Amino acid sequence: MHACPNLVQYYKSWQEDGALTPSHSLEAVLYTLMEYCPRGDLSAALRLAAPMPEPVVWFVLLSVLQVASSMACVRRRSSASMRSRSFI
Repeated sequence: MHACPNLVQYYKSWQEDGALTPSHSLEAVLYTLMEYCPRGDLSAALRLAAPMPEPVVWFVLLSVLQVASSMACVRRRSSASMRSRSFI
C-alpha cells in the first residue's frame, strides 16, 4: 500500500519498437504500468460530474497543482542528491 490513497501507484515503464507511422517508419512506443483504478480516472470523473460548481473546480485544480508541485520538489531533491553522490 502506498502513502496517499488519492495517488495512483506507478510500477514501471518501458519502451518498445514497432509502431508504424503514416510515413511507414517505425517509432518507439512508451508503455507505463500503473495501479488499476476501479472507479476510473480523473478525466472520466470530470466528464460524469459536468457541469461542476466553481468551488469543486477550484478544489480539483488546486489538488492537481499541489501534487505536481510536490513531485517537482521531490524530483529536484533527488536530482541534487544524485549530483552530490557523484562527486564522492
